Amino acid sequence: MALLPWKTAAILQFRGHVMKRGERVPGYQAKSDAPRIRVADRYLDEVSIGLEPAPGVSSQIRFPAHNHSLRQAGGGLVLRTPPIVALQLLFEGVLGTQEAPKIVPVQFDGKDLGCYALTGIEHPRNPADTRLAVVRLKKVDAAP
Repeated sequence: MALLPWKTAAILQFRGHVMKRGERVPGYQAKSDAPRIRVADRYLDEVSIGLEPAPGVSSQIRFPAHNHSLRQAGGGLVLRTPPIVALQLLFEGVLGTQEAPKIVPVQFDGKDLGCYALTGIEHPRNPADTRLAVVRLKKVDAAP
């Protein structure tokens, strides 16, 4: 029997699932065709959030590219992403703050969209769509 990486084994033990040879991890998606979004030097699907579910146990969570979306609105962009990703970007200082926003370049599917600054993070207006935060960015002319 092949040994599984310790992270996979911990996930499977937590879920009470026993792996069979050749079986994929439940919920695992090998490749996503969704466009990737890059803010500053970070791809959103690569943002890692550290978790500590129990003392001495740590793991990380990431959200694949299909969990993030970007659209143009007015003179800026509207980024929809899981709230924990938006908070992690704020915590790491990638976006700055509303009072002192950083000017960051944004890419969508490899295409440069220009430089933007944070104007706000809010809860979606649709009460049924609570799994995503709305991050508003305004277009700026200055380079980072």
